[in-house]
Amino acid sequence: MSQLAKQAEGFKARLQQNPKDLQSLEAAAVTYARMQDFDDAADLLDKLTAARPDDVEAWRLLGESRLLMADAAKSVAAYEKAVALSLDNQQIITGLVDAYVANSQQAKAVNYLTKVRDRVLSEAGKEKARSAAATATTSSSSGEAAADAAAPAAAMPGSGNAMSSNKASTSQAADAPSTSQRTVDPIAVQLLLGKSYAAWRGHDQDALAAYDTLIGAFPTDFRGYLAKGVFLKERGRQADAERMFLQAKFYAPDSLQAFVNSRAGERPDLGPLPDNGLE
Repeated sequence: MSQLAKQAEGFKARLQQNPKDLQSLEAAAVTYARMQDFDDAADLLDKLTAARPDDVEAWRLLGESRLLMADAAKSVAAYEKAVALSLDNQQIITGLVDAYVANSQQAKAVNYLTKVRDRVLSEAGKEKARSAAATATTSSSSGEAAADAAAPAAAMPGSGNAMSSNKASTSQAADAPSTSQRTVDPIAVQLLLGKSYAAWRGHDQDALAAYDTLIGAFPTDFRGYLAKGVFLKERGRQADAERMFLQAKFYAPDSLQAFVNSRAGERPDLGPLPDNGLE
């Protein structure tokens, strides 16, 4: 018996002694999921979500387990619960879209992603406007302060300490985490939109348009070129796909070159063969 199996049996034994032990229930569910025993994991997660209806991670793992069990309908239901509790979680967004596609609900996936994309872009626009307004206010205040802090003020005792204190305050503000950070990746959302269209019969042109929109908005990000290349290759358009793969390789960082080559269907570069002493 593997170590994970032993752990799972231990957690189930605790549950038999105390069925209300939610900590052991959660641990057992996670352990079975790690063992890829998704049937048992899902059964336990059903109980966990019933006891903890606001547990986002439990709903997400239940959706993932149901999807891997090929139970797409129940996966959709679980992921919809999760996304209602955590609106901007990219992992949950991706899982929900995968569940929609697996459940042949491509139209629902497209509608959902379009709303997510529009909301993210709207929030980004508002954030940019706030940043511009703050910059303008800071510039104005700096100009007034500079005019007031002319030569006489520079000669005042303690002015050096005040300046040092101001620099420290500015540094601390710069290092403080932003409260407006989002976890939604707009590139990932657009990639999912292309993927949903690609899985929807009769919507190949919409898929291409989604990838072209991504490439136009983020021309130095390799992911749009790679996704479009894979799509074109699957449609038998090898020459067009190769052009996209070349662009993806150009923009991809060194650490992801092997991944790009794998998706493009190329063999890995094994380097020169060792000298076996034969002439």
